[in-house]
Amino acid sequence: MTVDPHAAAARAADRAFFGLELGEGETTGRAIAAPHVLTPDGRLYGGSALALSIAAMEAATQRRIVWATAQFAGVSSAGAELTVRVDVLAAGRRSTQAAVHVTDVSGPVCTALGATASPDDEGFRASFASMPAVDPPTDCPPFDFSGRGATVVGAPQRGYMLVCEFRAAPIPGDGPPRRGMWARTDGIATSRPACTAFVGDMLPMTISRLAGVDGAGVSLDNTLRAVGAAESEWVLLELRADGAAAGYGHGTGFVWAQDGTLLAVLSQSARMRPYDRWR
Repeated sequence: MTVDPHAAAARAADRAFFGLELGEGETTGRAIAAPHVLTPDGRLYGGSALALSIAAMEAATQRRIVWATAQFAGVSSAGAELTVRVDVLAAGRRSTQAAVHVTDVSGPVCTALGATASPDDEGFRASFASMPAVDPPTDCPPFDFSGRGATVVGAPQRGYMLVCEFRAAPIPGDGPPRRGMWARTDGIATSRPACTAFVGDMLPMTISRLAGVDGAGVSLDNTLRAVGAAESEWVLLELRADGAAAGYGHGTGFVWAQDGTLLAVLSQSARMRPYDRWR
């Protein structure tokens, strides 16, 4: 297999950002649940688990992710040592099917399935959607995660907010209800698939907001399908709530580079409840 040194360097940067100790072509590694891969309340962030899984698949197979889905089975807290194991299920001339198992001392944390692939210059290209017309990130205000107008610029941040910045980008026009958010990560290209998965874990919050409920969700799964590639400091998250019933909600989204390239398609399911009914 011929390895593109630029792609290998990008994969190594991803692993360094998420603290994943796993070399190119290796299938077992480790990571520590450092402060920047946690939720603000100190648990391993779902976007981090999917990002680790993508970074591990790409390193083990030395190919770019095509799709990956993570199912969450446990919760890790700050400082936990995570074992990351990649099982190569089938390796073909162009693509590889793989599974990733993330565990800590208490047992399974998440299991991911996915596929990586080498570029196929003889494949075809098609575009079926367009990036929404929104203001550039420099003209957009910080996103209010509280939902109560409580965002305070310069306030202490915790968890993934230590390395991520989000800005509200209202999407004009008719159509299905949706939210727009610009996102970027500190010191690394946000448009790479692992970092796109990291910032893209916003669908449960979107479902609550669009339903007009002061609540939140706990993810059951998190899926990313990689499309195009572009270097972009900021990415636009175009997020939609598809529906909710019996305490569970489902959402989908597009991730766009600043030049209008569709980077990825997101989907997620979560257990949804108002804040006053969590127990």
